[in-house]
Parts: sequence; structure tokens; C-alpha cells
Amino acid sequence: MRELYRSMARRHGVAWQGRNIHDPWDSLDPINRTLSAAHSCLYGISHAAIIATGFVPSLGILHRDSTARGLVFDIADTVKADTTIPLAFQIVSTGCDAPEWVVRHQCAKLFRSGHLFSRLMQITISAFETTVTT
Repeated sequence: MRELYRSMARRHGVAWQGRNIHDPWDSLDPINRTLSAAHSCLYGISHAAIIATGFVPSLGILHRDSTARGLVFDIADTVKADTTIPLAFQIVSTGCDAPEWVVRHQCAKLFRSGHLFSRLMQITISAFETTVTT
């Protein structure tokens, strides 16, 4: 994931100091605020897809010990590289004001056009089919 962030920063000409989710919101640079906002949108749709498939968001596979939303993070991580990460870097590269707000609207469009909800439902089902059969 770290290399993906570096690669996206180079590709889009965005200054990159590393991922930061711990400092106060107002002190974060635009790319970290925008990534956090985009990922938050992704976590929401991932959570909904998990519930729609009848699974429990806390039944994480990789994030099982760290959070009550472990499965949400696991499922979202499978699509970040081709959804929210490139979108966030592209938006920040435009130099627009408040990119963290712009990304929320663009996430909604991206999620609808890419049929992400049904894709996340299938990923959730597949993850458990694989886990149960191995």
C-alpha cells in the first residue's frame, strides 16, 4: 500500500509525506484529508454491503483483533487501490479548494458507475466461501 501511495503521488504530482490519520483534521495536508474522506465513504458502502449479505461487520479476517468493524476494513481494502486512492490523488492534483468535500461527491458517482455495492457484496460472499473451504 505504501508503494501505491508513493506511485500515485508521483503520477499526479502531489506532495507526499506519508499517510497520516492521527493528527487533528485541520493540521492534515490536503491529500491525507482527501484520502480519509474517500475511505470513509468506502467504509460506509462496504458496511452496507456486508449487512446486505447477512454477515457481521465485526467478523474481520485480517482486521479481526483490531476493531469492531474488522470486516468493513478488510472488504474495503480489496478495492481501495482502484477506487478511492486514485480518485483522491486525482482530485488533489487539480488544486481545487476543499478537495475532501469534492471527493465525497465524486465517490458517489464512482460507486454508482462502477456498481460497487454489488461488487462489494460478491467480495464479501467470496471471502467467507474461501475462508470456510480452506
